[in-house]
Amino acid sequence: MTIKEEIDIIKKECGDISLGNGHCWICNCKSAKRGMTIHHLWYLKNDIIYKDYPKNDSGSLQYYQHLLPMIKKNPKRFMYLCNTHHFALEKFCRFGDKIYNKMSIARRMTKT
Repeated sequence: MTIKEEIDIIKKECGDISLGNGHCWICNCKSAKRGMTIHHLWYLKNDIIYKDYPKNDSGSLQYYQHLLPMIKKNPKRFMYLCNTHHFALEKFCRFGDKIYNKMSIARRMTKT
């Protein structure tokens, strides 16, 4: 089994127990061309953070191996998302409430 296959198995297990139940919480897809990931809804002190791991397959494997017990302990703190919607959600989270609300209104007004 390759490292990428191991990562996919652990990610799937994480996704099955987090919000989304094995599907992207936003679009309900089970798999995506760009892959799937786990989103932290909130962080705790000394939490496991993806950026703290090496940017290679073995670093990703370590990250998901360390993340799985945290998800098992508190699955409502994590959300399973396709990478496309995870990227979009991360962008949304950078806006404050006032700007986010205005953007939401502008999106509803836009007919393109």
